[in-house]
Amino acid sequence: MSAAPADLVARFGSPLYVYDLAVVRARARALRAAVTYRPFQPLFAIKANPCPAVARAIIGEGFGVDAVSPGEVALALRLGLPPQQVLYTENNMTDAEMAEAMAQGVLINCGSLDRLERLGAAGGREASVRFNPDVGAGAHEKICTAGPLTKFGVHYTQVDEVLRIERATGIAVVGCHMHIGSGFLDAEAFVQAMGVVLDVAAKLPRLRFIDFGGGIGIPYKPGQAHMDLVALGARASALMSGFVARYGRPLEMRLEPGRFLVAEAGTLYTTVTSVKRNPDTTVPGRTRWLKPVSQPT
Repeated sequence: MSAAPADLVARFGSPLYVYDLAVVRARARALRAAVTYRPFQPLFAIKANPCPAVARAIIGEGFGVDAVSPGEVALALRLGLPPQQVLYTENNMTDAEMAEAMAQGVLINCGSLDRLERLGAAGGREASVRFNPDVGAGAHEKICTAGPLTKFGVHYTQVDEVLRIERATGIAVVGCHMHIGSGFLDAEAFVQAMGVVLDVAAKLPRLRFIDFGGGIGIPYKPGQAHMDLVALGARASALMSGFVARYGRPLEMRLEPGRFLVAEAGTLYTTVTSVKRNPDTTVPGRTRWLKPVSQPT
């Protein structure tokens, strides 16, 4: 950021979010460099930051978009992405939303058997399926999106039902997807889930890609360290390479980072309007209160 914080606040007011696009681009390039498997297509989980300028910078690094709502699909298309580079990961999608996505030409990533069946019955030719590998991970339980207690995805043991729907409706399952959670810093659960999903993928004959989702975390607390991205990329690349050798033909590998790309690039500037002191408080660091303009009274 070339401008001083005070100059930015004077120009734009506060509270003000400021993003360093050089950091965003560096994160995008680091991820691409860490994964040696080819073909590799990363997607930006645009829910992490829908600011058009931020998303445009990431798209400029060769990323597609993972969208989870009609609004996010519309944003990705407005940013100039072709529909083929947008994956719409649905959760409790309505039939009207499905029809809109079909008209837009984006691929729907079905999170339930009934949605896959409805898509096939409506004339959908292709779909991706999100599977629950029964392995979850995340910074806390509310953002753990796989495992026995989550609503997301088709359970990995139900792949035969997916194949039945393929036969019954003629829809082709071209993508095999997982997303186990957000904010994890340890890759072990992620690699374990990859193994489960690759076993599922081996039973799906018409795949074009396997998408291992996102969730790569960043350190928020003292003592936490960044994930070893190079090691994760090497393990994921090796697993994917071994799988396609057995599968018999090349497939595209996908990852969907979100906050990993943007969270450490942002700074919130605000204006302190009041300073309060509490002489009764003996807790260190809690005797002085700064009230910013963004804090409600």
